[in-house]
Amino acid sequence: MSLVESLDEAVRNRRHEVSETVAKQYHTSVRAVLASADGKKPRIIGSCMLLRLDGRNYVVTAAHIADELDANALYISGTVGAEIVQLVGVIRKTAPPPGGRGRDKIDIAFWEIDTQKIQALGDVVFIGESQFSMNRAPLKNRLYLAAGYPFSRNKKNVNNIAKSIKPSLSKYTAELTEDPAVAQEYGVSGTQHLFLKYQKFSETGSGEKQKTFSPVGLSGGPLIDLGNFASPERYVAGAAVTGYIAGMTIELIRKYNVLVAVRTQVIVEAIRLRETPDQARQRG
Repeated sequence: MSLVESLDEAVRNRRHEVSETVAKQYHTSVRAVLASADGKKPRIIGSCMLLRLDGRNYVVTAAHIADELDANALYISGTVGAEIVQLVGVIRKTAPPPGGRGRDKIDIAFWEIDTQKIQALGDVVFIGESQFSMNRAPLKNRLYLAAGYPFSRNKKNVNNIAKSIKPSLSKYTAELTEDPAVAQEYGVSGTQHLFLKYQKFSETGSGEKQKTFSPVGLSGGPLIDLGNFASPERYVAGAAVTGYIAGMTIELIRKYNVLVAVRTQVIVEAIRLRETPDQARQRG
C-alpha cells in the first residue's frame, strides 16, 4: 500500500476537511423549519439561517417556506435538548409576482426574533456581519457548501409519538457555474444570484461515488463560500479553516442541475430597507 498521497487525493481530502469543519462551525446557526396544521404533528419543510445584522437578530428563510403560514403554524428547531420555537409576530417576505410564488426570483422572508425565543432555542449562534461574504472575489475556482435539512434525510427524525425532533443537517459541496445560459433560463442577470452545480452523483470523503440526496428541503439554508481551492494557501498545513455566507438556497433548476442561491448582499439590502411589502402574521 502506498504511503504517498497523490495530488488528487490531497485535493479531495482537503476539500472534505474544510467542508466538514465549516459545516460544524455553522451547525448551530442553521435550523430546520417545521410546519403543523394542528400543533401536534410538526413536519420539516425547509431550512433557515440565524443572522445578526445592525445589532438585531433575524430568522431568515425562503419566502415560499414562509407561505406555509397560510395553512400552518411555523416553528424552528433548537439545539439538542431544546424545544421547537413557534414563529409568532410579523414575518416580512417578498411579494409574489404575477403568476405566483413560483416566479419569485428573490424569494426572501425574515423575522426578527426576541431574546426570550432565542433562549428557548438553546445554544444557537447568530451569524454576524464579519461572516458575510459580499461575493466581490472572482467566483472561478472557489468551492461552496450548501447546507440544510432535506426531506429525504429527515423522514424519521421527527417522532410525533415520542415527541422527539432530531433534525439531521446535510451538506453538499461543489463549484459554481457561470454559464450565462443558466441565468438566462432562470430569467435573471446573474448579479443577484449564484448557481451551484448539483450533480446526480457525488464523492464521499474517501472518494467513493454516491447518489446525491434530493435537495428538497435545503431552501432557506446557507450557501457558504469555502475559498479559492486553486490557491496553494488553501493547502497549507495548519492553515485556518473559514467559510463565509455567500447566499441562501432557494430553488433547483433541473434542466441544468444547479441550485439557485440569492446572494447575501440582496438579503442584507432587503432587511435594511424593509422593502418587502407582503407581510404575514403568524397565527396563535
